[in-house]
This record gives sequence, C-alpha cells and structure tokens, in this order.
Amino acid sequence: MHYADQHIHSNFSTDGRDTLNNMAASAMDKGLPLICFTEHMDYDSHYPDGIFEVDTDAYLKGFTELKNNIKAPLELCFGVELGLQPHLVDHFNEYVNNYPFDLVLGSSHIVDGMDAAFPKYYNSFTTEKAANMRYFEAELHCAELFSCFDIYAHLDYALRYAPSGTSDFDYSEYGDVLDSLLKTLIDKGKGIEVNTGGLRKSFKRLNPHPSILKRYRELGGEIVTIGSDAHNTSDIASGFDIALSALSDSGFRYYCVFRERKAEYLRI
Repeated sequence: MHYADQHIHSNFSTDGRDTLNNMAASAMDKGLPLICFTEHMDYDSHYPDGIFEVDTDAYLKGFTELKNNIKAPLELCFGVELGLQPHLVDHFNEYVNNYPFDLVLGSSHIVDGMDAAFPKYYNSFTTEKAANMRYFEAELHCAELFSCFDIYAHLDYALRYAPSGTSDFDYSEYGDVLDSLLKTLIDKGKGIEVNTGGLRKSFKRLNPHPSILKRYRELGGEIVTIGSDAHNTSDIASGFDIALSALSDSGFRYYCVFRERKAEYLRI
C-alpha cells in the first residue's frame, strides 16, 4: 500500500531542488495517493545561504495551476512549514489566515537566534545535554504560545546535528520538559509527524526518537502524519517502510492526512 507524503519542499523553498511539477510527477511514478507541499516560511531568520521565506502568492499561483492541470489520481494539498519563534505569534496568526492552507506545519529551527543545524548552536553550550534541553524548552514555549499550526514537525530536529548523534539520548533525562511539550500539544489538539529526513542524515534515524513517539502515544496522542521532508524528487516517500514500522511499534493503528486544516484518520 502507498501512503501520503505530507512534508515536501519544491524550489519555492530556498533549499528546494525541483519544481512543483517534477515533484508531483515523481509522486505519481511512485504511486502515492496524496502529497502536501510544505514550503519554508522561516520569517525573521538569517541564513548564510539565503532567506527562507516563500513567496506565498507565487507559490499559491503555481500550485493552483498544477492542481487544475494534473491528469492523474494524485491529490495535491497546499501547505506551509512555519519556523516558530516566540516573537512571531501575531505575524503568523495573520499570515496563516490569509491563505487556504490544507496543512500548517510548525517547526523549531531557530533557538535563541541560532539554527541547531549549524555548529554554533551546540558550541554555545558547555554540554550536549544542556543544548538539547534548551532546544526542547524552546519548543515547549512555542507550543504554549502558538495555535496556528496543525503538526509539530521533526520534534527533535536538533538531535540530527548533535555531536554524539543519538547514541547518548535518554528520554528520562529530558522527561519533565518533553512530557510537558507532548501534553501541551495533545491538549491543544495538535499532532506530530514521523519525519524520515533524518534517515538521510549522518545519524540514520527517524525524527522523533522512538521513545518520544512512543511516549506521545502513551499520553493519549493520536494525531500523527508521515513526511519525507524531501527537497528533491528522489527523496519523496523515502523511508516510509521504516516510518510505518515505528508507528506500529509505538501502538498507532492510524495515521492522518490533512485537508482544509482537518485531520482524517487512515488505517496503517
């Protein structure tokens, strides 16, 4: 069975490599029933390789043209990935209300002005544990502040770039803050995703860590999506067999797809 990929970036994202059309064609070739484009909107973030702010009007125009002209049993959904920072609550509330998104991902790339993907982040802390703790605390703060997203993407994104990889990760060391984060998301009706992008990174595993995914389910979490985080055609739906196994092992029997910001549960 083929599953929906709900985290895809075309070249409307600064780091995307292929067009909307090429990404859709690849999804059709792979037999996917649905994909959701989720272009980067990291407002007020400064990267050495560009500004990660999608031209949303141009993106919507290109998406609408593709959706109107596609001649295949592939459903296209219109989404966005918001780079959450505490001072952007009002900005993103207004932004999201101005566009007909099917799915809004929230993500934490920037913490205290630093992207955890760059060495500067971990080098700013005396220990790796302190860096991880600060990252999770920042996510908790954003989860408490923001309500304009549906899914918190790659919940332990920072661990992709931790010096030790995940060899030293122990949920119990961060249990208080992670439990608070997961409970906040559940109480607010927000979900998380199983993101296969980490499989293509040096540490070769999913985001989030299996212990986080399992704990989300134990606490009553049910809303979960699957996303490849593809930035090129070859990575669409990559690693989905591993993602589905992780979901089953964590006690999930359903995953979700989003249309018009509403979750629909589909059996795994």
